[in-house]
Order: sequence, then C-alpha cells, then structure tokens
Amino acid sequence: LILLGLGNGALAATQYAVEVQIEPPESGTVLGDGIYNAGDTVKLTALPNEGFEFVGWFEDGEELGKDPLLEFIVDRDRIITAKFKPVFVFVGLKVRAEGELGLIPTLSLKRNRLEVRPSLLYGKAPWDFRFTNTFSGTGWSSFQTGFTGSVGDLRLGGGLFFSPSVPELRSAYTMASTRIDQISLGLRTMYYPRSGSPPAPYLLHNLRLTLPGITLSVRFDEKGGLEFKDLMVYLRRPFELCCGIGGQGSLSFTKEQGFSYARLVLSDIPLGCCDIRLRTTIAFTPYKKELEITPKRKLPCSTCLTIYGDVAWDEESFSLKGFSLYGYKIRCCFGERCPRGPGSSLELLTAFDPRRVPGGFQGGEFEYLRLTFCGPACCGDTYKFEAVAYFTPSGSLSGLSRVKLKAEVPVSGVLTLKPALEVSSGGVEDFSIGWDLSF
Repeated sequence: LILLGLGNGALAATQYAVEVQIEPPESGTVLGDGIYNAGDTVKLTALPNEGFEFVGWFEDGEELGKDPLLEFIVDRDRIITAKFKPVFVFVGLKVRAEGELGLIPTLSLKRNRLEVRPSLLYGKAPWDFRFTNTFSGTGWSSFQTGFTGSVGDLRLGGGLFFSPSVPELRSAYTMASTRIDQISLGLRTMYYPRSGSPPAPYLLHNLRLTLPGITLSVRFDEKGGLEFKDLMVYLRRPFELCCGIGGQGSLSFTKEQGFSYARLVLSDIPLGCCDIRLRTTIAFTPYKKELEITPKRKLPCSTCLTIYGDVAWDEESFSLKGFSLYGYKIRCCFGERCPRGPGSSLELLTAFDPRRVPGGFQGGEFEYLRLTFCGPACCGDTYKFEAVAYFTPSGSLSGLSRVKLKAEVPVSGVLTLKPALEVSSGGVEDFSIGWDLSF
C-alpha cells in the first residue's frame, strides 16, 4: 500500500500495511501489526493463549523464524501468519474423599472412596482425568482410571477398571463421538477379559445416533463374531397428543426376545375438575405391565399419589382383563427443593406385595412413613435430615419394627458429615458416621 500526497508543499512518506493472521483462530494474539512508514522497524510479538504454544512466523509458506519476537525493516506490504499449536496445560486439581465408619455393632470401615481429578487444557478444549480408589473393611477393593476430552469436533474418552486384590483387569472402555449440525453420532466399546462360561474375552459395542427429538442406541456383542444384541429407541422431545396432553416414551428390542420393553409417559391429563391433572407412566415387558399414576394439583402442599400395579392383559382377545394393585405412595412436598434429591416432604408408602414395591422392606414389613426436611447450614450450604419408620401388620407401637435416621451436616466449606442410625425393637442395630471431603 503506497500512499502519496502533498502537505505544506512536501511529498508525504510512503506507507505500507503489515497484516498478521493467526492460525488457528483464537489460539493467540499478536502485537505490532498496522500501518508503517517505509524504512520503519516493525516489532511483532506473539502471545499464545492458555492451552497453546507458539510455533513460528510464516509468509507465503516460508518460515521466517520461531522466536515470539520478529523484527524487520518494512519495505512493502506484508501478510504474515503467526502459527500456534495446542498443548496440554495443567488447570487444576480436585480431590474428593467419601467414606463411612461403622461404630455399632462393631467398629469397622464400611466404605472409603478417594477420587483425584486433574484438569488440563488442550488448546481450548478441557480434558478431565479421574483416578478412583475404593476401600472396604477387607482392604483395597477396586481402582478405576478414566479420561474425557476433545480434539476439534471429536469427543474422546476411555478408562480401565482393576481388582487390586487379585490383581487383574476387570474391564476397559473407549468412546468417541462427534456432532454435525443437529446430528450426534457416538461409539462406545466395553472390553471384558473374562466373561461367560468358559471365561473368554468379550467386546460390547454401543452405537448411538441422536437426531432432533429421538435417540437410537444399537448394541453388538463380539465373542468370536460380531452379533446384534439389542436396540433402544428414546423419544427425548415431548410430543403433544391433544388438549395439552404431552407424551414421551422409549422402546427396546433384543436378539433373544424381539420386543423386550416399552415405556410411555403421558403428562398433563386433565380430570375435568378441581384443577387436577395426571401424569401416567405405562411400562410393558413380555412378562408384566405396570401402571403408575401421579395426580398433581397446585396446593400449599404439593401432593402426589403413585400407584404400583400390574395390568392383566388377554393376549388372545387383546383386551384388558383387570389390574393387580401392588401398593401406593402418597407424598406431600413443602418448602424448597433440597440438594441431591426431593425437598422437604412427608411420604407414606403402603405395599400389598412388598416384593414388587421399591420400599427397602425387611421381614414382614409392608409400610413406611418418611419425613425429610432441609434448611440453611454452614458456609452457604444446606443441611438435610431424614427419618423413616417401618411397620409390620402387628406388634407393639402400632406395628413399628424399626426406625432409620440419617443426616447430611456441612461443618465447613469442604467437609460434610453424614451420621446414620438404625434402631429396632431389640435396640440399636447400626450406627455409623460418614463423610464427604472435597477440595
């Protein structure tokens, strides 16, 4: 670029443009480009961004130097490229220790889990590594290591699982995924060195395709040859049927059974009065059908009713024969939601068939009453307390068989204590102190 002009009768100085291009984009910055008079000394300084390293200066495909500082006398227009490359840069380290020490009936270490998570940057992409050791009362029970990260548009990951006591490799996995516009494609492969009878190496491949509103997951197993295992279809985006009623669902097929599972969720079904609407979940398998109905209504106490049961279906006439009721659960929620689960609530669960209802029952127990509440605690965190009373059909104190108490109490910004107590008619059955330490 040559600029000529007359000012006060004198010829203006010739000027040239020094332009700098950064490759790849946003990998660094360069100081010193601009317009210079002919004969001026240009000083370009390359400053890599976090996660990048300076490679060198280039012009018309030729390297001008590797030093971050480039000096030259300007005598023409210049277009210079500053090249950077991604490198791993340590960002931080997170450590989390969880455990539980049993005090009654005997002093014992129930569990202890130590997780170390270093974080790095590779270019602009974060890379996370995880090393997890698990201990129990019998010693070192497992060791896991894994990583996730990105290279361009490709997402990568992998991990190993060991049994230190043997020692042996229990399993390993690799995964890769990418996204093109609204389509996501991923592949995850699990490796088991000893599986089946007789034990032999085994591979399980999971190919996952995600389209707008739907996800397809196909699994193939490989043990001497690649064979289809199962197919899952997930409807991720709710669809509207009519009258404001929405739906979601999933469907699966297996090699052995063909159709194996289906789940349909219908929400906001109006009852026609009292502003009551239903959320209905229907699950089908070749062996049973289950129906869960949760009425919802705007009240000071948000009340939900869940019914557990099995639909009796006539395969020949393709008609409904009846419904077997397994149990029901009533929950009254009040206050704000607690971290890591439902908020303050009162919950009653009654099981007519305790084997088919998720209630944690023991012996002849068939019913529980659960009270949960939480509130502000130390260091801006939240405490949580839960009490569960279990009942049998007969016995003292209206059939009360045992009581479980547990709490989560933050005592500092990095430490939360988790005491737990279980008492039955025979006295204290179990008392333990757990902890969660993160920094």
